[in-house]
Amino acid sequence: MQTYTIKEASKLSWLPESTLRYYEKMWLISWIARDKISGYRVYTEDNLTLIATISCLNTTWMSIWDMKQYIDGIFSWDKTNTKQLDILKQQKKILIEEEKVLALRKKYIDWKIKYWELINTNDKSWVEELYKELLILAKKLKHTR
Repeated sequence: MQTYTIKEASKLSWLPESTLRYYEKMWLISWIARDKISGYRVYTEDNLTLIATISCLNTTWMSIWDMKQYIDGIFSWDKTNTKQLDILKQQKKILIEEEKVLALRKKYIDWKIKYWELINTNDKSWVEELYKELLILAKKLKHTR
């Protein structure tokens, strides 16, 4: 069976060694074996597959707690995968909300660009009205979090 050091696992997973240690501390990858002589971590192919799954979940901005629940569900006796489906559906809702917030932020930036472009043209007729709209948008952004 092929095994890997933490340095090799880090390279293969594209995750820093500190992140691998953190995931182990948070019980996401809690069953990493240790070399009997050196005491160093010894990663297997199965460990790397699990780390790849966790890494993908992390890119969705999923919380550590939800990742833990997701992983625990994989190894549970319940093979219906309802826990994973529920977690993924909930994460999708979170991302949809984040998408709305990002759209508001983008709109705010667009308005600020327009504002400063108008300032540079010395056309003051639009500035006051645009500034009022910016304040409304800023309040919306403030209440999204």
